[in-house]
Amino acid sequence: MSLFENYEQQFSASVADISYKINRIPNLNGDEKKAVIHDCEHSLEDMKELIEQMDLEVRDAPSTARSELAKKWNNYNTEYKDLETNFRKARVALMDSVTARTRLLGSEEDYNYTSEDQRTRLLENSDRINKSNNRLDDGLRIALETEQVGADIMTNLDSDREKIKRSRDRSDAAQDYGCNYHLSYNRNHYFNHLLRCDKKINYSDMIIVDTAN
Repeated sequence: MSLFENYEQQFSASVADISYKINRIPNLNGDEKKAVIHDCEHSLEDMKELIEQMDLEVRDAPSTARSELAKKWNNYNTEYKDLETNFRKARVALMDSVTARTRLLGSEEDYNYTSEDQRTRLLENSDRINKSNNRLDDGLRIALETEQVGADIMTNLDSDREKIKRSRDRSDAAQDYGCNYHLSYNRNHYFNHLLRCDKKINYSDMIIVDTAN
C-alpha cells in the first residue's frame, strides 16, 4: 500500500468521525456541546494537515500517476471544505424548542434577575426624569418671579416718573402764577400811584383857583 493510499484511509475515517460529531452539535448544550465542538475543531485541523500531506504526495508522484492522484486530491479537498462549512452552520444551528427558549430567555433565575434589573433601571430613569422636571419647574418659577419683580419695578418707576412730572408741573405753574401776580401787583400799584398824584394835582389846582378868587 502506498503512502497516498494510507492517507486516503485516514481521510475516510476522519470524514465519518467529523460528520457524526457535526450532526450531534445542534442537539447538544452546555459543556457537552462545547466539548464536541472542541473535538471537531481539532479533527478538522488534523484533516487539513492530512490534505496537505496528500498534496505533497501528488507533487512527488510519477508523472504517469500524478494526474489521477490530483483528481482524487481535489475531491478530498472539496469534501474537507464542505465539512468546514457544515461545522460552522452546526455551531449556530437552532437546538430543540426547549433549549432554544432557554438560550433566548435564559434560566428562570436569570430571567427574574434580568426583569428585576430592568425594573430597577426603569425606576432610576423615572426618578432622574422627575428630578429633571422639578428642576425645570423651579427654573420656570424663578423666571416668572423675576419677570414679575421686573414688572413691579417698571410700574414703580413709571409711577415715580409721573409723580415727579406732576410735581414739576405744579412748581412751574406756581412760579408762573407768582410772576404774574408780582407783575400785576406792580402794575396796579403804579396806576394807583398815578391816580393819587393826579388827584393831588387837581386838588392843588382847586386850591389855587379858590385863592385867586
